[in-house]
Amino acid sequence: MDRVEGEAGDFQVTLHKKPRYVDESKCTGCTVCVEYCPVKYPDQFNQEISNNKAIHIYFAQAIPLVTYIDESCSYLKEKKCSLCQAVCKNEAIDLNQKAEKVKINVGAIILAAGLEPFDPRVREEYRYGKFQNVVTSMDYERLMCATGPYQGEILRASDQKHPQKIAWISCVGSRQVLPGGNSYCSGVCCTYSQKQVILTKDHNSEALCTIFHNDIRSHGKDFERYYEKAEHLPGVRFIRSYVSIVSEDPVTRNVTIRYSTPDEGVREEEFEMVVLSVGLNPPTDYEGLADKYDIELNSHGFSKALSANRMKTTRPGVFVSGAFQGPVDIPESVFLLVEPAPRLVNSLITGEGSWPKKGYIPRNGMSPKRNPG
Repeated sequence: MDRVEGEAGDFQVTLHKKPRYVDESKCTGCTVCVEYCPVKYPDQFNQEISNNKAIHIYFAQAIPLVTYIDESCSYLKEKKCSLCQAVCKNEAIDLNQKAEKVKINVGAIILAAGLEPFDPRVREEYRYGKFQNVVTSMDYERLMCATGPYQGEILRASDQKHPQKIAWISCVGSRQVLPGGNSYCSGVCCTYSQKQVILTKDHNSEALCTIFHNDIRSHGKDFERYYEKAEHLPGVRFIRSYVSIVSEDPVTRNVTIRYSTPDEGVREEEFEMVVLSVGLNPPTDYEGLADKYDIELNSHGFSKALSANRMKTTRPGVFVSGAFQGPVDIPESVFLLVEPAPRLVNSLITGEGSWPKKGYIPRNGMSPKRNPG
């Protein structure tokens, strides 16, 4: 999105459509081009654990289910390769495709900007990116997934072996007043850590799992059941303690964690893998979003709410949905949009409410006030 002009009921929005170098109307998603592409680069969807081709479908459920060409493409960088174009029977590859400016008129805008996982690299004590077997919860999620880098096998980066002893560190980037951290609770980390422990035990019943936490916060309906289920699984421990990652064994690449308990005092323990349960940040360039849409943000970088209706922003006609209101999980994100959205659409169709009538969709005999008889 480049620019928003106008007012509620009559917005003029200018969009910047990036080239995908593939004609969506011709591509069938057969992926023959992917098979022949010689260029590989770190797969962002799989947290850069595995590689992908320069031309590919972003992920299995992508909409539309067609390929696109990444900036790593040899042709885009050096004009050296056009093999994908040669093997495409539908002539869907357009390596000369240009960016486009698209202008649309709308009555209202709903910002569903999402969020970003906290990047533990900003705090050196987590050793993420330095110790091979320290991963984030997002990395671990892809490891567990059947469409992930190892087809659902949970393997260590150092030796491609199954870890038998795994630690989760909660509140990474959340509930912290230290530089680089966020003071708020992200609301989802405790529960998704418990979910990952349960699934890990499904993968390997002999696995030993430890969750280090400040305290357990089970947000959401029936989420306490996850805690109760995980707590009673054999080989699972919940330890309330702040921790520090001390060292990495140069031979085994196991990771040593230091923690403290009231009964045993300060201890050090070795784990084969450490999972950082990262919190949730506002979307990338949230300040730029606020400037473009002329809305205010709260002190944490999320949309500022002025009323009990969390969808409303400080600019009439511009609404927010999901995690741009603040950290939420998927069910709550869906609920926050589904509940008020029909009323918003109805207001646009009928022209009712306090917005100016200019630019509203004509009723054309479809008004709910019209008696069909």
